[in-house]
Amino acid sequence: MALAGTAVFSGAADFGGGADTLTIGGTSRFSGTLANSGGLAVTVAGGTLDLTKAATIASLAMGSGSVLAVTLDKTGGTGTSITVAGVASFEKDTKLALKLASITGAEGRYTVLRAGSLTGAANLTASTTLLPFLYKGNVATGTGNDVAIDIVRKTTVELGLNRSQTSAYNAVYAALGTDAKVGQAFLNINDGDAFRGSLRQMLPDHAGGTFETVTMGSRATARVIADPHGPFKDEGQWGYWVSQVGWGTSKSIGDTGGYDVTGWGVSGGAEYKTGLGNIGASLAYLSGRDADEGTSNEVSSNQYELAAYWRGHWGGLNANARASGARIGFDGVRRFAGTAGTEAVQRVSSADWNGTLYSASGGLSYDADLGNISFRPIIAVDYYKLKEDGYSETGGGTAIDLVVQSRSSDELAVTGSAALGLDLGGQNQDAGWFRFELEGGRRELVGGGLGATTAAFAGGTAFTLTPEERTSGWVGKLRAVGGNAAFRFGGEFNAEEQQGRAALSLRASLQIGL
Repeated sequence: MALAGTAVFSGAADFGGGADTLTIGGTSRFSGTLANSGGLAVTVAGGTLDLTKAATIASLAMGSGSVLAVTLDKTGGTGTSITVAGVASFEKDTKLALKLASITGAEGRYTVLRAGSLTGAANLTASTTLLPFLYKGNVATGTGNDVAIDIVRKTTVELGLNRSQTSAYNAVYAALGTDAKVGQAFLNINDGDAFRGSLRQMLPDHAGGTFETVTMGSRATARVIADPHGPFKDEGQWGYWVSQVGWGTSKSIGDTGGYDVTGWGVSGGAEYKTGLGNIGASLAYLSGRDADEGTSNEVSSNQYELAAYWRGHWGGLNANARASGARIGFDGVRRFAGTAGTEAVQRVSSADWNGTLYSASGGLSYDADLGNISFRPIIAVDYYKLKEDGYSETGGGTAIDLVVQSRSSDELAVTGSAALGLDLGGQNQDAGWFRFELEGGRRELVGGGLGATTAAFAGGTAFTLTPEERTSGWVGKLRAVGGNAAFRFGGEFNAEEQQGRAALSLRASLQIGL
């Protein structure tokens, strides 16, 4: 048999047991199996010989630039194993194209050729183009008349993994062997970015997105109490307020994962006037979404928060204090998507768990009025603590589902800022008025930290993902409130520097029939 030019043979070739020749020239390719080939002399002159199972031949001559493709599999009879009764020779620039059949027990030495005599073995180099990105392979030396390949996993540095991926890598690798399709999906990857993206799909939420989601919403509702010019409905001895809030922020992938947080909520409260200030209570419902950057994984939250507060005004002096507790329901979904050959591999894991969020905050400010212009320096402090229950995922199978332990996160911050206000309209607010206020300052984190996430695949070793530290940053706020006897509206736009990016939130309220 002779293959020339760009010819391709794929399948099983039976040579009947007699003396024969197989010549592969040009860029042609023989891919398949040999039967009754003990008397076969094989010559590869620039083409590719790809034997996918064991074969015995009389001789093998690999010319310059030719390729011997080998399938590496430790399962008996399913990988490349060539026995050459006579001479196997390799001229310069001959290559071994390496392919792995299975991720289970993939590391180790594979003997792919045994010859009566071997010449030019030093001319062989391993081509890893077809090898999964996960591994590296080298032609083994000192093996007599054998040609062998050593396969080892790349180090986490060679794989380009960040801190979280490095921490989970061994556990993920062990889990891949429990699901053949998921393992094949990783074997199908020969690109670094694609490999790291698939590895991120295997990790639980751990970068601080859930903490960001629930605390941003709570802080947005709490700012109503801290605003001395907010749109409160005064009913004499008592008053009330209702407002909507929205928020959003993001964190890029660094030492850990990234996230994109969004949320919306509504809150309302009522207060009673005393000689020592107003005492009130509020209730809020907040809905948030923590989407993992670079994957389809996400955690949604439903938060019910009850708060008690106090606020007082004495001339230009304003003071407030607030404490809250919230019950949170989290729903998490992780999605794995890959391909095994041409077959799509998809797995979905889901879990739900509960959390509790506690907070305490307070602030002092002083309004200095200069006609229609006012200046107000402000000092505020807030503390948040989130406790999340552990949970077990279901639906994804043994290579995807995780058992995640409980974790706690907290944060103590001090904010110093100043607000410049402008009043428009007459002295009689019932006839129509409007107030703008611009505030700027810095929120400094002085205590607390995000909790680490400890998880394990079914029957696997636990691994721990340590989040990055949250950062302090500048804050800016734009507020407006106004109206007349028929209605009053107000709102606040807040921008805060967090983790090197802008975190945004919005508060709005409208009151009719004042």
